[in-house]
Amino acid sequence: YDKNGQVLMRSNTNKTVDVGKYQVNSVWFKKATALGFDITKEKDNEAMAEWIYLNKGTGDWSASQSCWKI
Repeated sequence: YDKNGQVLMRSNTNKTVDVGKYQVNSVWFKKATALGFDITKEKDNEAMAEWIYLNKGTGDWSASQSCWKI
């Protein structure tokens, strides 16, 4: 989210979009909706990212691995 509170979105070459603080990919929109999340909202973006992590691991974020500070 930028300094004005606007949700950040990044387009990908595969025609998907990464949304919000946790860069949840648009392939998860249907599942997020089924879980009651609106991933354009910060709290829901975080909750969906946590769900993905707990159920699928870090694979969805592997493209950004070089940015991780671990």
